[in-house]
Amino acid sequence: MCLVMGASLGARRGMAFAVMATMLSNIVLSHGLWTFFQATGWAAVAFAGSRLGLVTESQVAMKRLLYAAVVASVLFDWWVSLSVLSSLATVSDFGIYLLNGLPFDAIHAIASIASADASLLTWQIYYTLKPLL
Repeated sequence: MCLVMGASLGARRGMAFAVMATMLSNIVLSHGLWTFFQATGWAAVAFAGSRLGLVTESQVAMKRLLYAAVVASVLFDWWVSLSVLSSLATVSDFGIYLLNGLPFDAIHAIASIASADASLLTWQIYYTLKPLL
């Protein structure tokens, strides 16, 4: 969602959305050391979305959006995983931690593709109605 928000609203608003989404979700799920990594990771995804040219002349570059969603999912998961590095004994423990997270990374990438696909409809409606608003 942060990728879409960055592409739709620009870097500043997309990154603000990312930080707000982090804070609001962690009110329910609890805050911790990972909150910083989530906020910066989602903000980076929103920034990337604003710079990747996902929307040009009110048209969504769907293939580019899907590739960006998959790459952003994996990089975000890796970035947030750094939050546990201080609590693990060795770097090899961190490697095992990352390997255990591969199924989640795959599911996250698939969900991002589905979310990007669903966002396309929202984008099309927004850009169709934008001149009327």
